[in-house]
Amino acid sequence: RVVAGGEFEADAVCFPAPAPQRPPPLPSTLPGGAGDGDKYVAIVSGLSVGAPAASPPVRLELMLDYVTGHLGGAREQATAAGIVRVIIAGGALPKVDVPTASLDPRQQASVARPLRELDV
Repeated sequence: RVVAGGEFEADAVCFPAPAPQRPPPLPSTLPGGAGDGDKYVAIVSGLSVGAPAASPPVRLELMLDYVTGHLGGAREQATAAGIVRVIIAGGALPKVDVPTASLDPRQQASVARPLRELDV
């Protein structure tokens, strides 16, 4: 409301809040979930995706093939079917020296390439 002198006076303050949300479904209830079998969390490190010469993309490809069940025999595929989460614990990207000066578009692309490769 407007008070004397043309100033506004607030009677109450209403802060924004997130809408109520339902909890996410359990992995066993998702299509293709692990059901009642054993469930696993895969902890991965040292991928160094996008390293210039030290790390061929085979590390990431092997990890993806194993986790998706495309690698190994029936026993390994059954184990991979129980993986409900993958945690990247470190070493996902190589150490890159980024210059402090502005980068041209080609240099920007080379710095961002490893992150795009990791986004699978």
